[in-house]
Amino acid sequence: MPKGTTCSFCALPDEQRQVLLRAWRDGASYTRLSSMAADLKIRISQASLQFCPVRSGHHGRRMDGDVKVTTERLGRIADLLERSGIVADDIGTVQSIRLSEWEGLSKNEDGEAVVTPLSGASIVLTPAWETGPPWPVVDRAA
Repeated sequence: MPKGTTCSFCALPDEQRQVLLRAWRDGASYTRLSSMAADLKIRISQASLQFCPVRSGHHGRRMDGDVKVTTERLGRIADLLERSGIVADDIGTVQSIRLSEWEGLSKNEDGEAVVTPLSGASIVLTPAWETGPPWPVVDRAA
């Protein structure tokens, strides 16, 4: 977008823009926002919905600090550690955590589009010990 111009999202009437911003801040996906816009007879592309609120920052932030969202994310991390057989005491440092959420699109038996929420998680850890485990390493018998 050229500098000094108004994007199509900011150019929406205040009432329409506020409805979409409220949903965005509450964590609605961009597919959901596009659907809401279409239901409200707002002509705007999904790219415009993604560009302005995310990159410009002048519309505030999403409600990622929400307790429900944070609890769900922590629960996903705990589930990942449990499935991997990792005990919290064995964790030295957490190098990175990646929690992803997206929507998949498929068709049902009637040929209608069905949106399915999907998610993924990965975590990179270093062990609590620096040179080896605290128990004696098994050695080959002589």
